[in-house]
Amino acid sequence: IPPSTLTPSPAPSRGEGSRTPREGDPAQLAKLTEGLLTVVSEKTGYPRETLELGMDMESDLGIDSIKRVDILGTMQTRFTLPRLAPEELAELRTLAQVVAHLQGAAAPTALTPGPSPSRGEGSRTPREGDPAQLAKLTEGLLTVVSEKTGYPRETLELGMDMESDLGIDSIKRVDILGTMQTRFTLPRLAPEELAELRTLAQVVAHLQRAAAPTALTPGPSPSRGEGSPIPPATLTPGPSPSRGEGSRTPREGDPAQLAKLTEGLLTVVSEKTGYPRETLELGMDMESDLGIDSIKRVDILGTMQTRFTLPRLAPEELAELRTLAQVVAHLQGAAAPTALTPSPSPTRGEGPGGEGSAPQWAVPTAPATLVRLPVPDVLERPVPSGWSCVITDDGTPTAAALAAALVARGWQPVVLRLPTALVGARPALPPSVGRVALQDMSEGQLEQALRMIAESYGPVGGFIHLHPQPAALPHAGGLLSDAEQQIVRLVFLAAKQLAPALTTAGRSGRSLFLAVTRMDGELGTGTGRAISPVGGGLFGLVKTLRQEWANVFCRGIDLSPEIDVEQAARLIIAESADPDLRLAEVGYGPRGRATLAANLPSGGV
Repeated sequence: IPPSTLTPSPAPSRGEGSRTPREGDPAQLAKLTEGLLTVVSEKTGYPRETLELGMDMESDLGIDSIKRVDILGTMQTRFTLPRLAPEELAELRTLAQVVAHLQGAAAPTALTPGPSPSRGEGSRTPREGDPAQLAKLTEGLLTVVSEKTGYPRETLELGMDMESDLGIDSIKRVDILGTMQTRFTLPRLAPEELAELRTLAQVVAHLQRAAAPTALTPGPSPSRGEGSPIPPATLTPGPSPSRGEGSRTPREGDPAQLAKLTEGLLTVVSEKTGYPRETLELGMDMESDLGIDSIKRVDILGTMQTRFTLPRLAPEELAELRTLAQVVAHLQGAAAPTALTPSPSPTRGEGPGGEGSAPQWAVPTAPATLVRLPVPDVLERPVPSGWSCVITDDGTPTAAALAAALVARGWQPVVLRLPTALVGARPALPPSVGRVALQDMSEGQLEQALRMIAESYGPVGGFIHLHPQPAALPHAGGLLSDAEQQIVRLVFLAAKQLAPALTTAGRSGRSLFLAVTRMDGELGTGTGRAISPVGGGLFGLVKTLRQEWANVFCRGIDLSPEIDVEQAARLIIAESADPDLRLAEVGYGPRGRATLAANLPSGGV
C-alpha cells in the first residue's frame, strides 16, 4: 500500500514483510475497518449499520469460503494490498480478525521485500526426479490430505481420484495446495492448474515439476510480493492452438457472435435461476436483481464454456462483472470466432440424409452426473396457524427429532406409525407430538388415519415420508423386499389421499410433500454400498407430483446412512425451507449437498 494512502508518517524500515505495522495506527485501522465493512455489506446485502467487527463471518453472516475469496479480492483491489492467500483468510473467524490481518499485510514496507532469507537444507527442494524429493512430496501430500479430509493416512493411496474417491472439491484443493506451498516453500501454483489433476499421484508429479531448483532461486522481486517467479521452462507448456487460448478476439461488434452469446447466456441464466427467459434483460444486475452469488456465477460460466467451447475464463474475472451485458461483452472478448462454430457431429441428430436432415423432434441426451450444490437459503415465510404435518415413522428416533424441529418452525407434527410387523420398534415421542397408528397397510386404513389427523390436529399442510433403511425391514428372500414395496405403495396412496388438502393449503402458504431415503446420500450413484432400487420409486413420484401440483413444494431427499438423527432433522428442515424451486432431488453424502444434472447443449428440447 502506498505510504500516503494509509500511513500518515514514514514508517521505520522492516526486515521482513511478515512483521505487522505499528500496533494501533488509527488512520490505517479506520480506513481498513470502514473499507471491510463496506465490502461485506455490498457482497452480503446486510446494511452497513448492522455490521459489527465481532461478528463471526460464517455463523453470523453466512459468508462461505468462496465469498471470503471474493471479499478479499475486492479489498486487495480497492486498497492496493499485497496478494493474500485464501488459505490465510480461511483461518480467520471474525471481521475484527480480518481487519487485523489486512493491517499486518498493509505495512508500507511490506511491498518492498528485503533480502530473501537463506533456505535451510530442509526447505530447499532437490532436483526434479530426485527420489528424496519425490518421497518428501509424496509423504507431505498424503499427510495434508489426511488432515484436510479426515481419512486415516494409512488408507490413502496415490492412485485415488481426489473427487470420486476422496470427495475433495475445488475449494478443498485450493486449501491443500496452500498448505503444501507453505510447508515445502513451493512457488505459487495457480488453483486452475491443480483443477486439471485427478489423482494424488498427478498432484505429486505436478508439485515435483514446480519445485525444480530454478523455481526456488529468487529473481527480481515482483512489485506485489507474490513470491519468486516460476521459470517459463518449468510450468509453461508449449503453444496450444486447439482452443485459441483467449488471445484471439473476434471482430468487435460481430453481430452473429454477439447474438449467439447473448441468447446462450440468457438461456443459461434462466435455467440456473428459474427466472423465465422472457423476463431477463441484459441490463440486470446479477447480484441485486437476480440473486446470483459467486458460486452460481462459476456454475453459469462453466456451462457457457462447455456449450460454446470458450477458452477457460477465471472466476475472479467474472466476479468483477455486474450486469449480464458486461458478461456477454467479456465472453465475446474471450471467444475466438471459430469457437462458436460447432464442428459437424454425425452422432447427434444427423440422419441418412446428411447435414440438416435431423428431425425437429430429436431430443438431445447427456449422462446424469452428481453436481455439488451450495447450502440452501431460507424462505422466511411463516406457517399458517393450525396446519398439521404428517411424518411417517421409520422405526428410528429420526421422527421424534424431526417433529421437534417442525414445532420450532410453527407446525403441528403428527407421526403416522406404521405396523410393527414392518418397522419393528416404535421409539418414544414427546408428549406434544401427535401420533396415529396404522393397523395394516390397506388404503381404507390410511384414509381413516388421515381423516382422523385432519379432524384432531388441523388440516394437513405437509407430508414427510421417512423411508426405513431396507436392511432393517423384514425380507422374505426374494429379489425385492415385499415390505419395502408395501411402504412405497402406501406413500403413493398418501399422495392420492392428500392431493386436495395439500393443493388447497398451497394457495395460502408453503405446503410440503417430501420423501426422505437413506440410500447412499448420492441419489443411488455411489459405489460404496449396495442399495435397494425400490426406494428409488419415491423420487419418480416426487417428480410427477411436481408437474401435477404447481403450488406444493415437492422434493426427494437422500441422506447418507452415516448422518446422525439430529443432523438428519436439521437437513430435512433446511430443504423444506429452500426457496429454490428448480430442484426435484437432493442428496447429502461424502461430497456434501448435491443433485443430479445433465449438461445438455443449448437449444435442445
